[in-house]
Amino acid sequence: MDFLIPCVEKFAQKYEIKEIELLYVEGSENTSSVRQKLSKTINNDFGLVYDITELPVENSAQSLGAYIDRNKHRALIGAFHPSFKENALMYPIFQESTIDTMLIWTKHQRSIDTIGVVASGGFNDPQALKIATKCLDPGEQVPLLMLEEDNSFNSEIVGRQAVNDLLDESGVNKDKVQARVENLDADYESLSYYFNKVDLVITGAENSKDLSKWSDHKRFPLVGLLKRAPKMAVAKRITQWIPHLSPRAYADLVLGLRRGSVLTSDFMVMLGLAAAIASFGLLQDSAAIVIGSMLLAPLMTPMIGCGLALVQGNARLGLKSSKTIAVGVALTIGVSFLVGFTTPGQELTSEVMSRGVPNILDLFVALFAACAAAYALARPNIGGAVAGVAIATALVPPLCSVGIALSYGKIPTAFGAFLLFSTNLVAIILGASITFNILEINSMQMQAQRNTWVYKALGALASVLIIFAIPLGLELERNINLGKPSPNLYPVAKHVTKSIVDYIESLPDVELLLHGRPGSDSDPTDVMIILASSQRMPKYYIDDLTDLVRRKMGDAKLVIEVHALRDGWRDENLEKRAQKILEKRDQALEEKIKEKIEIKLEKEVEKQVEEEIDKEVDKQIEKKVELELEEKIEEEVQDEIKNELNKPKKQIPTK
Repeated sequence: MDFLIPCVEKFAQKYEIKEIELLYVEGSENTSSVRQKLSKTINNDFGLVYDITELPVENSAQSLGAYIDRNKHRALIGAFHPSFKENALMYPIFQESTIDTMLIWTKHQRSIDTIGVVASGGFNDPQALKIATKCLDPGEQVPLLMLEEDNSFNSEIVGRQAVNDLLDESGVNKDKVQARVENLDADYESLSYYFNKVDLVITGAENSKDLSKWSDHKRFPLVGLLKRAPKMAVAKRITQWIPHLSPRAYADLVLGLRRGSVLTSDFMVMLGLAAAIASFGLLQDSAAIVIGSMLLAPLMTPMIGCGLALVQGNARLGLKSSKTIAVGVALTIGVSFLVGFTTPGQELTSEVMSRGVPNILDLFVALFAACAAAYALARPNIGGAVAGVAIATALVPPLCSVGIALSYGKIPTAFGAFLLFSTNLVAIILGASITFNILEINSMQMQAQRNTWVYKALGALASVLIIFAIPLGLELERNINLGKPSPNLYPVAKHVTKSIVDYIESLPDVELLLHGRPGSDSDPTDVMIILASSQRMPKYYIDDLTDLVRRKMGDAKLVIEVHALRDGWRDENLEKRAQKILEKRDQALEEKIKEKIEIKLEKEVEKQVEEEIDKEVDKQIEKKVELELEEKIEEEVQDEIKNELNKPKKQIPTK
C-alpha cells in the first residue's frame, strides 16, 4: 500500500477522479486495519474519497472481474506478484479484468515524480503512452524508451519507424514525447541513464519478461504493467477490443477512399486490362490467371467508398462511388463480351460455369471479406491484407463470366454470374458500413442526426440481400443434394462437337452419351467418346469417329477412345428416331440408285446415238469410196479402150 496509494493519487489527480474504491481479499486483513494503514498513507490535500470493499478469498480474481462489471469502474490499479514476471499476461487479475488494468511491480519504494514508457511494439504500448501523456504537467515530455530487437546497422532507423507507428496508433503528439531507441539485449548499465530519470515506468504487460532482467538493481524504478480493456479470456464488450483510428490514419483512410472512388482514366485502364486478363484466364480455365486479374482490378475501392458514404452521410461521395461502379461494371462486361465473341472454337469452361451457379456461401464470403477490407484499410500496419480480400471477393471474374456467357448465348449462366456479382456488391457495401461504424469512422453530422436517405439506402440494401439469400440458399440445398461436383470430362471445341453429333445422327439406332477430354492428368487419352445402341455396332464406326476427331482437331497422333454400350436403354422415342433415320437412309438410297440409273440410261442412249452416227458415217464413206473406185475403173477402162484404138493395125499377108 505504501507504493500503491501514491500511484493511485497521481493518476486520480490527472484524470480528475474524486472517488476511489480500495479492494482487498478476505482474510488477508480486516477492514479496520486497512483503513488505519490507508489513513497513514493518503495525501489529504487531494480531497479523495476512499471506499473499502472486501472480496471473498475463494476465486478472488473471478470475484474481482464480476465486481468490476457490476460497478462499471473506469480503471483498476493493483499490486503485481513477481512470480508471474516471465508471463504477466497469465496473472489472474489480468485474465479476469474487463477494464484498463495496471499492476505495480517493485522491489524498492520511491516517490513518483516522473513517468516514462518502455515499448517494444506490443498491443498494450499505445494505451501506456496515452496514460503517461495524460499525467504530464504543462511543458513536460514523456521519456519513451523503444526496445528494438533488430541488431543490424539499421536498427536505429527501424526503431524510429516503430516510434512513429506508436505515435500514430496512440494519437499522441510527437512534441509531448522524448523518444530514444535501444537494443532489446542491452544491459542495465547501457540503460541506466533512462532508469535514473524516471520514477514509474508504464509498459505493456507483455514486456514483463524483458524488464525482469533489470529489476534487481537498486535504482530500478516502479513498473506499471498495463493491460488495456477488455477481459482477455472472453471479451464482454467486444467494441472495446477494437482499436480506434489515430487522426493521421483516419485522414489517410478517408482521402484514400475519396481518391479511389472517383472515375478516372487510370481506373478505367486498369479495370479494362484486368477484365481482359480475367476473360482470357476464364477461357483457358486457368485459376492462376484469374487470381492475377483480381489483384489488378480497382473495383473494390468505390464499393468500400459507398460504405463510408453511408456511415458518414456523405451523399456526394455515395454518388461518385455509384457512378464509378456502374461504369466499371459496363466496361468489364463489354471487354469480356468482346473477348468471348472474338475467340472462336471455345466452349464454356468450368471456371465460367462455376460462377453461374452461386449459393449463399458466396454471400457470407463477400460479407466477411468486406469487413476485412474495411478494417485493413483503416489499419495501416495490415494494409497488405487488402490483396487477400480482393482475391476472396472476386469481383471481376463474375462480371467477365457474364460477358463471356452472353457472347456464347448462355443466358442462364450469365444471369447466375451477375447474381453472384450483385450479391458481392451489396454485401461489400453493407459489410464496409458496419465495420466503419464499429470503428467510429463517422462524421459529426451523423453522430448528431441520421440522414433520411441513409436509412432508406441501408434498408434497401438489406432487403436486396434478403431477397438474394432465398435463391442462393435454395442453390446451396440443391448442391448438397447433388453432391460435390468434380468434372471427369472437359468439353472439346465447338466444331469438333458439331462434327461428332452430325456423324452420330446419321447412324441408325445409335446414341451419343458422352464425349470430351479426360479431367485427369494421369489419363493418356486425349478424347473419349461413349456411344450406346440396342444393337451390335460395326467396328468401322470407331474408325470413322477416330479419323473424324483427329482431322477436326488437326493432330493425327491423338489418342481417341470410343466406348460402345449395347442394350443400354429401351427408349421408344429413340427407336422412332432410328426408324426415321433408316427410312430417310432408304429413301436417299433409292433416289441415288434412280439417279444413277438415269445417268446410265443417258449414257447408253448417247452411246447408241454415237454408234448410229458412226455407222452412217462409215456407210457414207464406203459409198463414196465405191463411187470413186467405180469412176477410177471406168476411167481406166476408157483409157485402155482408147489406147487399143490408137494402136496401128497389123498387115495380114496374102497368100
